[in-house]
Amino acid sequence: MHRNCVLSKANFLSTVVEHGLHNCRRSSDAACAKIPSQARVVVCGGGALGTSVAYQLTSAGWKDVIILEQNSVLGGSTLLSAGLMRRLAPSFLQTQILTYTNQSFKDLKAKGYNLGLHRSGSITLAKTFDRFDEIKRHHSVAKAHGFESEILTPEQVEKKFPYLHTADLFGALWVPKDGFINPVTTYEAVLDVAKKQGAAVFENCQVTGVQAQNGAVKSVTTNLGEIDCEYFINCAGLWSREVAKTGFRKIRVPVHPCEHQYLITHPVFPHEDQEYPIVFDLDNRMYMRAYNRGVLFGGFQSDAKVAFPSKIPNDFSQKMLPEDWDTFQPLLENILHRVPSVHNAEPMKLVNGPEAFTPDGRAILGEAPELKKYYVAAGLNAKGTAAALGLGKLLSDMIVHGYPEYETWELDPCRFLDMHNNRDYVKARIREASNWVFGINYPFRDETAHAARKVRTSSLYSSFKSQGAVFGQFMGYERPLFFVTEQMNTLPDPEFFPATFGKPAWHAAVEHEYNACRHGSGLIDLSSFSKFEIKGEGVVEYLQYLCSNDVDIPVGGIVHTGMQNERGGYENDCTITRLGPNFFLLVAPTTQQTRCKKWLKRNLPLKSGISIDDVTSAYTGINVIGPLARDLMNNFGDMSQAAFPFSLVRQTMNIGYASNVLACNITHTGEMGWVLYIPNEYALYVYECLLNFGKEYNLTLTGHYAMRTLRIERFYAFWGQDIDSTTTPFECGRAFRVKFEKERFIGRDALLKQQQEGVRRSYVQLILETHDINNDPWPWGGEPIYCNGNFAGKTTTTGYGYTLGHQVCLGFVKNIDPKTKQEQILTPEWIQSSQFEVEISGRRFPAKVNIRSPRLPAVVPNEHPDVVKYLTTQGDMTGVSKKFSKVTTNDEISKIN
Repeated sequence: MHRNCVLSKANFLSTVVEHGLHNCRRSSDAACAKIPSQARVVVCGGGALGTSVAYQLTSAGWKDVIILEQNSVLGGSTLLSAGLMRRLAPSFLQTQILTYTNQSFKDLKAKGYNLGLHRSGSITLAKTFDRFDEIKRHHSVAKAHGFESEILTPEQVEKKFPYLHTADLFGALWVPKDGFINPVTTYEAVLDVAKKQGAAVFENCQVTGVQAQNGAVKSVTTNLGEIDCEYFINCAGLWSREVAKTGFRKIRVPVHPCEHQYLITHPVFPHEDQEYPIVFDLDNRMYMRAYNRGVLFGGFQSDAKVAFPSKIPNDFSQKMLPEDWDTFQPLLENILHRVPSVHNAEPMKLVNGPEAFTPDGRAILGEAPELKKYYVAAGLNAKGTAAALGLGKLLSDMIVHGYPEYETWELDPCRFLDMHNNRDYVKARIREASNWVFGINYPFRDETAHAARKVRTSSLYSSFKSQGAVFGQFMGYERPLFFVTEQMNTLPDPEFFPATFGKPAWHAAVEHEYNACRHGSGLIDLSSFSKFEIKGEGVVEYLQYLCSNDVDIPVGGIVHTGMQNERGGYENDCTITRLGPNFFLLVAPTTQQTRCKKWLKRNLPLKSGISIDDVTSAYTGINVIGPLARDLMNNFGDMSQAAFPFSLVRQTMNIGYASNVLACNITHTGEMGWVLYIPNEYALYVYECLLNFGKEYNLTLTGHYAMRTLRIERFYAFWGQDIDSTTTPFECGRAFRVKFEKERFIGRDALLKQQQEGVRRSYVQLILETHDINNDPWPWGGEPIYCNGNFAGKTTTTGYGYTLGHQVCLGFVKNIDPKTKQEQILTPEWIQSSQFEVEISGRRFPAKVNIRSPRLPAVVPNEHPDVVKYLTTQGDMTGVSKKFSKVTTNDEISKIN
């Protein structure tokens, strides 16, 4: 391929955008116009996202919206975008975002705008077995949601695009309504409509700060003056993190750009009017589309380059980064392999532009936890032009209606802590996140990321590591996933456990730990769980208002409760322990640390004397779990049922020489056990005491994969994985925890209404009794569920049930009328009389349905005379103490506990 005939940068930009950059400037108001002194909404930043937010807000009827742009309103990443449009994404929410965007395109075309939209279809190639498995999973999801798609053979691929080399392919996914747009003409149209609907644009206006009053946005300061406003939206793209650092309070927006290159060639295909599909050759880390008979192709290298490692210049709009042919060389070789005829093409221009990425490869969208009415929409991770209008719709719904149609937790700014906003951390993580654009979306990919690890660790990290722990990170916290012992003849390093969609290499390790917890005793590190001390005059009334369960319990009691929103959905799912008349400890999932604090603070009464202290890092949490847990713990005091009943706490327990250990008779999986919250200075000593005494009781170090399996078999839902802000207690079988006799709590009216009307979706457990774990593809969450042959929902979390002996899927189902597409009221009788299937990689597996926790045999102390069923089904009990020789159902063991 020749590298001559290269256009100048200025000529290239004119060529790419076709309308010329001067048109971008025509679409804005006069740059030197006097800015207003007040506005309802100030959008900081133009580009695809800023203009989309203004478009969606004004479409919803809000007129007083202004965009402030420090350069040109449609410069930067929007100008340099390749304009690819897809309709399918790895998650349901991301797919819905693309659906919103496509609907907006239809609306704009109906208004007469030419978007340069070509529905040429897309082909996603698979040259590895795992990639082929992945695209079959995407095809299953596409069919379930009504999208047209088809799995192609290599021969069919060649018919769609005759110039492709297909001999090395397993197959491909064809999506006929994908395509590409002209990004500049499209978002000029978006901006034009927004302006006609009332929005105003001011260029060369730089935001220098956001001022607050009473914890909410008050005004915005700029180089052209101050603007009083009700809402501020940070859509500053590459500069969003810098904008967030200015003003009254530092806002966390962990975003930084990587370099993204693509090449445009002179004509290579013979037919002028041929609509060739766009091609995603993800295994070769590249995409391509026809461009005026030539080829536009690009991608991200396996080791992406961080753009602007020191500082992002303010005047970078309408510019490009220097060409880097050496870095681009591997992609060039890939395109020459995939499209051999490109050998004869002459390059027109190599484009190098910055793309803003986040540490986890997902956009940031929502209200900042630090300041009310400060919203963030940033970090589009190379999906800007395809996702901008959809993200704008979600954000508009948040502001106008108070919440969007769908749960947006995966994009919420509350998923971050201060460490995530550390500049060095961000730069380290985005290099890996940019790899995920073309990487296979394996299970637990986020948890096993390699970059910027060992930042947050418990006091026991080094000991766990020496014992063979393989760690994953959650909110940056290192948690043991499982342990590798010498008997397993391998090393404790994740790279020795390759990612897969089938039976994982760690299956035996998790089975060993699971059996210890079910038949002996296990020790699980729960230090990462979010922990808050809440105290002060009026704290009981405050928590009663926040919680749907009754938290006015005796001192020393523990209650499991939801915190509902006004719609009855779960903002939090937590345990609350009463440590004093006006003193409570709240424990929530790891991912809830920022979100929970935001919810607590936002609902705190004005002029309250209540204090809320985040003590997550002050205590090490150890869960001693299993039927031998009580005997083990008896070494440190009387832990009998009479002396220490279930759901109670002992505040000043001594473990050996250590004092002030908080012991809670509760677990998060349904098994017998205690959670110990230990001041960090005592943690290592207490841990070693437990290991020493635990030798007699088969105490086994246990990771979170085994804990996950335990709760899935018990049919226990976890927040953020199964339930979220759209899920009510009636829908997930937790209505018994809602105390309607309380006069007032958030969400009470919505729940009473649902109680009268009935539910339209229900949480179920599905057991795949014909699934072959050694040869069939595994379910990993997100698989379509079919009921009586019709699409009914999707799985949430899944796992192999070692006691049940089958794959177990949790998820929500609906009764959708196949003719009217209307959702019907669900009843237990309808669920139990229906036939369910789960589709995995295109194959449907019959499923037995449970609406209540299944009966699992469990070993219990023979001191309980009411247990009469002897052990007959447990299998290998090697190493289990003879003190425990009988079994009972989980319903009975809950009474014993």
